Amino acid sequence: MTTSALRRQVKNLVHNYSDAEIKVREATSNDPWGPSSSLMSEIAELTFSVVAFSEVMAMVWKRLNDHGKNWRHVYKVCAPVQSLHSNELKQESSLNTSDEAGFPQSQKTWR
Repeated sequence: MTTSALRRQVKNLVHNYSDAEIKVREATSNDPWGPSSSLMSEIAELTFSVVAFSEVMAMVWKRLNDHGKNWRHVYKVCAPVQSLHSNELKQESSLNTSDEAGFPQSQKTWR
């Protein structure tokens, strides 16, 4: 375990972060690599809970306001936000099965 990972775990315990906040912190860490797609999926799933959604968005907002040596927080927060947005679009398109007049549409496969 690296010292940065150990330090992050200690901060998570000291600040009593929730699971949702910990996942966002992990996805937007100062590590030189990006977040995994599985982590992005977990964060997206958490946002279906009202409480977890507010925790995720509060941590995203906090990361967006970082500056100085934490520039990667700001840069890397784009990945979870983009993942949340694309996941929302998928959910919306699967739920929207009627046309503008409210008549049901058949399922279409676009190629």
